[in-house]
Formats: sequence, structure tokens, C-alpha cells
Amino acid sequence: MDDTTLDVLTHAQVMQRIADSRLDGRHVDLGWTDLRGLDLRGIDLEGVYLLQADLSEADMRGANLTNAYLPKAVLHATNLEGAILDEAMLQKADLSGARLHGARLFRVYALDATFADADLSDALLDHAHLHIANLSHANLRRARLCNAVLRGAKLIHADLRQANLQQAELYGANLTGADLRQARWELARLDRTDLSTTIQ
Repeated sequence: MDDTTLDVLTHAQVMQRIADSRLDGRHVDLGWTDLRGLDLRGIDLEGVYLLQADLSEADMRGANLTNAYLPKAVLHATNLEGAILDEAMLQKADLSGARLHGARLFRVYALDATFADADLSDALLDHAHLHIANLSHANLRRARLCNAVLRGAKLIHADLRQANLQQAELYGANLTGADLRQARWELARLDRTDLSTTIQ
């Protein structure tokens, strides 16, 4: 997040802005807004523009963020359990400590995003683009990462027990201390990936 002043919105103002924009057929723009701690459970934010928005500690369980535009957004400790983020744009977003248990992130674009200490257990990340993303200490137990791109990603001490990494691309990924017990690796690409310090 840079030094840009954010527009602080209440839950009612968020809903009104969404309703007004959709009524007029306009694109919903919530970029550079301060939505910290708001109760946004089940909210429909499909295709919404949220560039550099601050959603830290918001409750977004079950929210629909399909195709949402979230580069450099802050979702630190945000509750996104069961949320849908299919094909969302999350490059350089901060999801450290976020709760994404059971969330859908199919084909999400999260280049250089931070998921450190996040809970991604049982999450669907098939075909996710996680190039140089930071997933250190993340909980990825039973997560699906089939065909995911994890080139140069940091998975230091990540919990990948029972994760499905079939055909995932892990070229140059850092898996120092990662727990890979019962993980599936069929046809995964592991060029320049050191597995010597992993738990298997």
C-alpha cells in the first residue's frame, strides 16, 4: 500500500455504491477504499474494481469475488472462508494471515502476492498463477493446486500435507522445511527445486 489517502466507507455506503453503479450499467469502482473490518459476508463483488483497497480483517465469508480486480489490495487477516475468487487479479496483493479455508481460487492471477501464514486448507487453486508468490508458513493441507504455476514461489515451512500438486510447475520454488507428507506430485515440474530439506 502506498501513501494514497483511502476513502473510508461504511457497509451501507459500499452497498449503495454497488447498487448505483449496476443500476446505471457502470463498472463498480471501490478502488483506493478503506473497508477494514467491515461485515461483507456473502457480498457479490464479481468484476468489481478494488485496486489498492484495504480489506484487512473484513468478514468476507462466502463472498463472490469472481474476476475482481485487486492488485496491491490489502486483505491481511481477512476472513474469506468459502469465498469465490475464480480468475481474480491479485498481483502484489497482501493476503498474509488471511483465512481462505475451502475458498475457490481457480485460475487466480496472484503474481508476487503474499499468502504468508494464510489458511488455504481445502482451497481450490487449480491453474492458479502464483509466480514468485510468498506462501511461507501457509496452511495448504488438502489444497488442490493441479496445473498451478509456482515458479520461484516461496513455500518455506508451508504445510502441504495431502495437497494435490499434479502437473504443477514448481521451477525454482523454495520448499525449505515444507511438509509434503501424502502430497501428490504426479507429473509435477521440479526443475531447480531442492526437496532435500522437506518433510516427506
